[in-house]
Amino acid sequence: MRKLYFIVASFLIFVQCKSIDKLVEQGRYDEAFKLGIDKLAGKKDKETKYVKGLERAFAELNERDLYAIDAILAGPHDHLYDRVANIYINLDRRQQILKPILPLRSKDGYLAKFQFANYTQEIANAKEQSAIYDYNRAEELMVFAENGDKSAAQRAFELYEDVSQYNPNFKDIKNRQDDAFEMGVEYFGIEFAANVPGYVREILLNDLNQLNPTRFNTFWTKYDFVDAYSEKDYDGTFVVTVDELDFGIEREVINNFNVEKKIIDGTRPVRDSLGRVVRDSLGRQITEPNHVFVDAQVKEIKREKISTLYGDVKFYSNRENYAASTNPIQVNFVFNDVAADYRGDKRALDNNILALTRKNLVAFPDQITTVRNLSDHFFREVSQKITRIRIGV
Repeated sequence: MRKLYFIVASFLIFVQCKSIDKLVEQGRYDEAFKLGIDKLAGKKDKETKYVKGLERAFAELNERDLYAIDAILAGPHDHLYDRVANIYINLDRRQQILKPILPLRSKDGYLAKFQFANYTQEIANAKEQSAIYDYNRAEELMVFAENGDKSAAQRAFELYEDVSQYNPNFKDIKNRQDDAFEMGVEYFGIEFAANVPGYVREILLNDLNQLNPTRFNTFWTKYDFVDAYSEKDYDGTFVVTVDELDFGIEREVINNFNVEKKIIDGTRPVRDSLGRVVRDSLGRQITEPNHVFVDAQVKEIKREKISTLYGDVKFYSNRENYAASTNPIQVNFVFNDVAADYRGDKRALDNNILALTRKNLVAFPDQITTVRNLSDHFFREVSQKITRIRIGV
């Protein structure tokens, strides 16, 4: 068994040693480099194949990256300096990963050779050129933003953000980014209109105030209620309208029916064919369950009422004088209850009917309760509509 263990272990080591070479031969240099670091870091007896594999993977990766930079710089490349910066950063990061395990000597005495370079200036230069390019692009977009193009302002903001990542002190980047944000934010108002009785409108307005328009805010979109004193120039307006409130009809349905059940009511003597009482060998009377039929008359009362609120959410873009989007809303408040009474033998009733006989019939909801329920459901629908409406301003 011990011999088998060493055979298997030796085989696994052989396969692992070969894997770096295989990855390198397949051009999978990043994987080969990572595997080499994992297998050599912290190891005292380093396999030569691992050492050579890591040495080759490092050289191949550097050659690949430097060739990629030369290829980019050989053509129009002002818009590609960010890619150049990232490649140089990867070159430097790879060296930093490798440094802690140097010098790298195998247990057989092989010393790996790695060519290092200082890329600090190259990284700084690429970042600076990328910052210049992105800043100039953002400035071009800001011309459109100043003429009311929100999307241009938003894109300029993103470019200024890229510039600040390269150099947070680049020119007037902070002020320009603030300008872009101010020009790019879209403001939307929410109005409410209802052709309903006063007390209904009061309840609806109370729930509208609980809607809290700031819950819809995103980075680029801000919402608030429109009032008579509002002087804000909105990019679009949501008009929430209640068109009709139907309280519905109160319906009460009475259903009378009979129920019958076969039950056991004590015992009775067993009799033979001649009607005589049957006894056992000790002279004791033999009995059997006494089956009888019982019945009851049930009066079931059902109450139901469906109330409906009709409305919609219209979105008006600042570019159009008509509703760019109309989203109908219909919410229902369904009330139903049932109870029962009976006459006759209670034992004829099943569990469901028994439960109905033990409860009191609930009264129909009044109008205030109905309106509050409908209002709650209505404004939940309004919230979903506002968040789902595609805004094009």
